[in-house]
Amino acid sequence: MTSKSRERKSPALRCPRCGSENVSWASGLPQLWSVYECGDCGYRGPLIVEGEKLAKAIKRRSAG
Repeated sequence: MTSKSRERKSPALRCPRCGSENVSWASGLPQLWSVYECGDCGYRGPLIVEGEKLAKAIKRRSAG
C-alpha cells in the first residue's frame, strides 16, 4: 500500500444543492431519520452526496 492510498479515507460528505463539504447532522447525532444541514447554502434534508465527481458537477451546475 502506498502512502497516498493510506491517506485516502471514505469520500467526503457533500451538499446535494451546492456541493459544499460544510455539512453536518442537523440534530447533532446520526439516527435513522437523520437530516443533514449545509452551513453554506442552508440545505436541510436526508439526502447527501458522497464523491468528488458528482460534487464538482453540482458546483458547475449551480454556478451557472
